[in-house]
Order: sequence, then structure tokens, then C-alpha cells
Amino acid sequence: MIGHRGAPRTAPENTLLSFRNAIDAGADGIEFDIRLAAGNRLVVMHDANVDRCTDGTGPVAEHSLDDLQRLDAGGWFGPAFRGERVPAFTEALEVMHERVLPLVEVKEQADCDAAHLASVILAELDSVGMRRDVVLHSFDPAIVAALYEADSGLALAITFEAEIAPPAWIGGVHPETPLVTAALVEAAHGAGRWVCTWTVNTESAVQQLAGLDVDGIMTDDPAMAITAISNAE
Repeated sequence: MIGHRGAPRTAPENTLLSFRNAIDAGADGIEFDIRLAAGNRLVVMHDANVDRCTDGTGPVAEHSLDDLQRLDAGGWFGPAFRGERVPAFTEALEVMHERVLPLVEVKEQADCDAAHLASVILAELDSVGMRRDVVLHSFDPAIVAALYEADSGLALAITFEAEIAPPAWIGGVHPETPLVTAALVEAAHGAGRWVCTWTVNTESAVQQLAGLDVDGIMTDDPAMAITAISNAE
């Protein structure tokens, strides 16, 4: 079971607390989002702007890592969570290392060359010795292709919400839940690919997808999903 942005039903999404809660709930993996901040540093943030999930304003790309980490990334979720910070990519990786599989969604970045973004990602993975310990995925085929060109040994997946023809070399497919069928799973497995779907937040949907033999289920509530699987056995 994969915590989507951690365990965002219990803590502010994409924070270290949310990641730790997902680990404590028994998740096998954690899916989270990264973006390039000013100064060529990667930070954990879903949106292009900081407004929704912090007390700051403006594009992530216009803030340095230091500036981003001065923001409050928890107060929007509830008063008890004030003081949670925007994690650096490497901080998130270190929390997960040898505990859960990180599934890193590389967000599309305007005015950023995909090859440059790939080089920054690999440098930060290497700084914590985790190049071979993560899955990297994106909606943007150019980003996934740039990562493959930089290192064909990476675990790479393409994420999508409409039917696509995955490149021959891709390791996994991450379809939105309505796209998942027995035929899709069978075709992916026949091509040697894993299937990980998103975002599944009811017990019945978790059980249905598990019955289709998907390899991973992303959920905002890993505790619920784990219980759902246990109840179905």
C-alpha cells in the first residue's frame, strides 16, 4: 500500500509528519511530489505555487530552499500542525530510506529544461546514496525520457489520466483508477511492467483493485486501505 503524499487524512500533505504517519500505518511505499526551487534545489511540493499549503505566496520556482523552509506548511491543515515545514527532497528521502519505497512524482516545470531537471534529481539522489532505491514517475513524457537518457537503469514509470501508449523501455505504468481494467493489468504484466494506480480512498475500491492484481495502490488513507485488504482475505 502506498501513501499518497504520505497520510494526508492525518497530517498536512507532503510533510515529514505525513510521511512518518504513513510509515507508522504500515505503508509499503510513499508517493510524493518534487519541484525545482530557486538555486537548483528540489523541494517537496505538489502545486506550482506555495499558496494552498503554506502561509506564503507565489511560485515555488521563485523561492529559495531556505525561504521555503521558513514558511509554515501545517497551519492550513489545523492549529495543532503549525510549524510543519516544506521538506527538501533529500530530507524526505532520508525519512523513507530502508523503511518504505519512495515513489517520486517529478512535476512538470515551465521554463525548465528536462535534461537539466534530470541532472539535478540524480545529483540529489546520489548525495544520499539512493539512486537505485526510488521509483521516479511523471505525467510529462519529456521528463521521464530525460531521466532514462541520463540513466537507463533507473526505475521509471509514466503517470496518466487518459489512455496512452507507453514507451517500450518504461518500467511501470501509473494509470488513474478509472482506467484500470483486467486487460490493462494483463497487458502491462505481459510487457514486464508494474501497475500502480491512484488515488483510492474507499474500502470497496481498494478491494476491487486488489482483485485486479495491481502492484500498487496509492491512497490518502493507508491505514484504511491496509485494513480493507486484510478484511478481504
